[in-house]
Amino acid sequence: MKKNKNQNIELNLKKIDSIVEEMELDNTKLDRIIELYKEGIDLIKQCELQINTAEKEIKLLVNSNGDLEDVEVELN
Repeated sequence: MKKNKNQNIELNLKKIDSIVEEMELDNTKLDRIIELYKEGIDLIKQCELQINTAEKEIKLLVNSNGDLEDVEVELN
């Protein structure tokens, strides 16, 4: 697994946290909340894609006997 992919998902999760914080502010206008919501959904989809890809790669590491195989993994 490449370090930049981990940083990418970590960065996206931090962005999602900041979006939620801004949405929870009392003075955030409805138009801004909708804009933030759309941005948050896009980030969540990116994170889900990365997590699903990682899960598939992990499954490839386990052979049919349940033993781990030595396979180099690189996420998309």
